[in-house]
Amino acid sequence: MKSFFLLLASAIALGIHAEPAVDQEALRAELDAAYKAFEEAALVPNKELAEQLARTTLRLGEQLFGPNHPNTAKGTYNLAYAMRPDYWMEVSPAGLALAELAIKKHEVAFGADSEETLPAIILAIHFLAYRVNAVPFGKRREDPQLLALIERAQAIGKASDNAATLPTLYGQLSKLGTAVGNSKQLAADAVRLFTEAYGPRDPRTLIARMDAEIFLKGRTLSFQAYAYERILDDAKDVEEFDDYRFALHRTLALWYLRLADNSKATEHLQAAGRLNTTASNSEYRPLYTIPPVYPRKAALRGIQGYVLLEFTVTRKGTVHSVKVIESDPPGWFDRASMKAAQQFRYLPKYVDGEPIEVRGARHRIHFTLRD
Repeated sequence: MKSFFLLLASAIALGIHAEPAVDQEALRAELDAAYKAFEEAALVPNKELAEQLARTTLRLGEQLFGPNHPNTAKGTYNLAYAMRPDYWMEVSPAGLALAELAIKKHEVAFGADSEETLPAIILAIHFLAYRVNAVPFGKRREDPQLLALIERAQAIGKASDNAATLPTLYGQLSKLGTAVGNSKQLAADAVRLFTEAYGPRDPRTLIARMDAEIFLKGRTLSFQAYAYERILDDAKDVEEFDDYRFALHRTLALWYLRLADNSKATEHLQAAGRLNTTASNSEYRPLYTIPPVYPRKAALRGIQGYVLLEFTVTRKGTVHSVKVIESDPPGWFDRASMKAAQQFRYLPKYVDGEPIEVRGARHRIHFTLRD
């Protein structure tokens, strides 16, 4: 996403302005400061302050570019996107209003049926779907505005000359829950359309298949593992898929640990470790740690503390030779910490493309009683 600052810099470089009498440099500085402050407030999030700064930023953007300029439309979208409900964990009325305003500004700047307007429509769908999904299933009511926007988004996707537009839309909608329809079918349609357009080994198809596997959660863990293994097989030698391949290997390692298949877990740990290398080298990284059992006597007496452990991470990512380096209070948590650490799993360290053993790895475990 381009920030207002980047949009603004490019516009001023081209000499674009709405009101020649305005001190553009001063306005640019004010707009940039407002947007940066908004980003910080949105990240916390400080919702009241973020909403106030969003209004200020929008006003300054309209003053600089004009209310109907493409940069203002994009900037309005960026403001709404930063306030999206899955990030803020609730629907902000101000964020939804900005998303709806972004649609209107995109319609004027690019056209109502333009693909440039589609992201703004999808964002508004996101807000509305989240609001519907927050209502208990038996008490839900159809949202005419949501249904109309979904229909409109599909019409744009179907009319697009870009073969990726419609399946990408279906994939995005499938992640928004039952409010947008049959999520499982939407995900399957995305896979089908990507496969038809680009083939089964295209990164877009493989990613869509990964997303569709979410709907296999009702199946056994071994069935899900088998489905992910098939994706990995089809993704061999597809370089653009490497980031996702790492995630699949890491997930499969965890699943096989849960299935008590240490051989398969090790296979995927080492595969993930190889993908984590830079110039055939990489550091070990924790993959799976479990919290220790809080000693009953310590809990009854209200005792808290920590233990610093040292151990060896093997070439397979397992742990051995666990010992206590430091503990406070001494002796209270040592045994529980060592027992937990023996079950840790790591992505092994690689040197010259080969996994190596790492001695002297350290891990601190804190024991804190909650109220």
